[in-house]
Amino acid sequence: MNTQGFYLLFLLVSGALLGLTPGTAWLWPLAWVALVPLWWGTFSDKRPLIRGMLWGAAYHGLALSWLTHLHPLTWLGIPWSLSLVIALTIWLLVTLWGAFWVGVWAWTTSRIRQPLLRLLAGVSLWCGLETLASLTPLWWTTLALTQSPGNPSFLHLGQLSGPVTPTAWIMLVNGVLALAVFYPKKIILPLAVGLFCLGQTLGWFLQVTAPRERVLAYFPVGIIQPNIPNPQRFTPLGRGQMEQRLRSGYETLASQGAEIILTPEGALGQEFTPNHALTSSIQKWQIPLVLGAYGRQNGQLTNSLFMLDRRGEVISRYDKVKMVPLGEFIPFETWLGGWVRRISALPESQSAGTLSQSVRTLTGPVMAGICYDSAFAPIFRTQAQGGGEWIITAANNDPYPPRMMRQHQAQDVLRAIETDRWLVRATNTGISGVISPQGQIIWQAEPQEYATHLARIYRRSNRTIYVRYGDWLTPSLGGIFIMIFLIRWRS
Repeated sequence: MNTQGFYLLFLLVSGALLGLTPGTAWLWPLAWVALVPLWWGTFSDKRPLIRGMLWGAAYHGLALSWLTHLHPLTWLGIPWSLSLVIALTIWLLVTLWGAFWVGVWAWTTSRIRQPLLRLLAGVSLWCGLETLASLTPLWWTTLALTQSPGNPSFLHLGQLSGPVTPTAWIMLVNGVLALAVFYPKKIILPLAVGLFCLGQTLGWFLQVTAPRERVLAYFPVGIIQPNIPNPQRFTPLGRGQMEQRLRSGYETLASQGAEIILTPEGALGQEFTPNHALTSSIQKWQIPLVLGAYGRQNGQLTNSLFMLDRRGEVISRYDKVKMVPLGEFIPFETWLGGWVRRISALPESQSAGTLSQSVRTLTGPVMAGICYDSAFAPIFRTQAQGGGEWIITAANNDPYPPRMMRQHQAQDVLRAIETDRWLVRATNTGISGVISPQGQIIWQAEPQEYATHLARIYRRSNRTIYVRYGDWLTPSLGGIFIMIFLIRWRS
């Protein structure tokens, strides 16, 4: 194999190794070297777009390989072979989408020749592209996720400007390491090591100096993980099993002293009605319930969490903001709706909730998210600004494997740290859990098991810099990027 072939292989391997890191606690150190080959690809004019896309395809493709577990969809009446084609096509399209963004980054960064300017431009552009990608319906694999949950101290940089802050630091350290090979000056390698240590130290400082004076009294929260897979969940038998497990779990947790009890996304399996299956249990035990069910807003279907009081009546609700393309809504429905509708268990597209929802329970204001929402930091920041004192996330997570479940939990770790809030997550098939504001996983359920748990958490009212001022780093880096291109243009 020639040098060029060896480099391309190295590029693919490094991207694939980084794809293993999201949600895998002990692999986080890989992120601090895995982008070096990608940076090398910007140091010459030899197909930087292709090199970037190869690395991006390896990273996003492996990180999101759990999408293939959509197959089989035979329970929806789809033939086995067509189901396989659908799952592979979705995975391939999402992989190419991620590869496109990396290719754009590599080509643009390669236009800068001066090493220091290229380094600054590359960091700025990557953060800008991540922010832009997060505004689209397809987003999951921020570089910050590679450090979750294994490196929570460093992730406290997210309290400064959201997930873009640890992302920028990871890119910077990798960029300096790349320069150390092509420009072997004695100061460059120690500089990279020093930047790595500085980032860890700064994150640790933010972790240990977080305000504690506004911590309110703790209270007990119950979690129900019913574990009814999708092929059963939408059948009469499955609904009966779900109702029995929800009722049993509710009564168990109520008897243990829970002050509020959480159920997963879509637990009711149908549209919410006032006299739902758990009404009698709520009226007997008089413990508030957060019930996952479908609802209606302006005549359109929503994926919602209903906050019920001691009589089982709705006092507020949260409607899912980020809809999953194809699964919950159909892009270009006029043209694609007929055949794409078959891969969804729902009879119609769902309507998205607004970003500025106010969610209240009898214990006070909370922050909420449903499944895919966990990947979008602004949803939780907005609710923290509104006074939310702790976070509720609800998800289904079937038919995906434990690897996806750990990635989903890793997203929640980021959100807990960024907003400095306790987070309680209830899922259907796994993994439910409790996460502290420091990013520690206090408890988690096993995948594909029925479980209940009584958690003791604290309500908090302080605001991090990110909650107060939002993502100020991205526009700042954008200004740097524009300034660098103006310098290059005038030179």
